[in-house]
Amino acid sequence: MITEMVGNTDISKLLSHSVTLPPRQRWSRRALARHLKSLGLLGADYHTLDAWERDRKLFRGIKDFRREIPLDEKGNYLESFAFTAYQAWVIVKVAYVLTSLRDDLRGCKYLPLVARTLTNKEIQKHFLSRDIWLYEISEAA
Repeated sequence: MITEMVGNTDISKLLSHSVTLPPRQRWSRRALARHLKSLGLLGADYHTLDAWERDRKLFRGIKDFRREIPLDEKGNYLESFAFTAYQAWVIVKVAYVLTSLRDDLRGCKYLPLVARTLTNKEIQKHFLSRDIWLYEISEAA
């Protein structure tokens, strides 16, 4: 059993929460923020999603997520891009975790702790990989 704790909260347990999204090939930051708002989760503003993705680098440590970030002609990651369905799924899972942690860790700076946790290869393999996303989609169908 994989257990990754932040404070007294087991992030692994939160990440095991199943996520379903409306079917879309691409998600703009605004559309994803609206979806997060409808679920009552953090990230319900596209500026927040930009900060998480670009400044905080919450998701760039997740190999499968990073592979789907488009590159410019020089091979650099694009600054702003539409998320793939898989990337949107990861963001919703992480928003669920962050929302739960915010309530548990009032006032604690938990974003760096979550970013570090998300770089854990075992966490990625069991909860955030593209294979897990495909499995969850097939189970929901």
